[in-house]
Amino acid sequence: MGLPRTEGEPGTPAFTLVRTRLADELLSDERHPIVSMVAPPGYGKTILLGRLFRAEREAGNPAVWLEPAPGLTLAQVLAEQLGGKQDLSADDAIVHVQLWVQAQDTRLTLFIDRFEEFGELVEDNWFDALLRQAPSVIRWRLASRC
Repeated sequence: MGLPRTEGEPGTPAFTLVRTRLADELLSDERHPIVSMVAPPGYGKTILLGRLFRAEREAGNPAVWLEPAPGLTLAQVLAEQLGGKQDLSADDAIVHVQLWVQAQDTRLTLFIDRFEEFGELVEDNWFDALLRQAPSVIRWRLASRC
């Protein structure tokens, strides 16, 4: 059973190891648009990702938290978080993301937790296409168990 969460925001256990230097380094990193944290369960990926997410939001930067939802593809979850419809096709979701970013005229950081759980729900290389076609102002922060 997971921790209770505010919608779109990760929870934090009462006792956590604070990795201040690592978090600060990742927050200030402008050189790497994609950062992927991969480790077995219990290593603190979600906690670190959540800390980065909250820091982005507290700094006033657009940040979106994405995690698997039953029966929804990554494209559908992303489109829904950005104010779109869940029934968008993968290609339409890419266009929706591009238009959303252009309208904001600022950097967007996408935090994707438990990426491996999307599995086959990342349809037809959609994520690869999104990475190639997404505006350069999108930063990706991923956590995965595999």
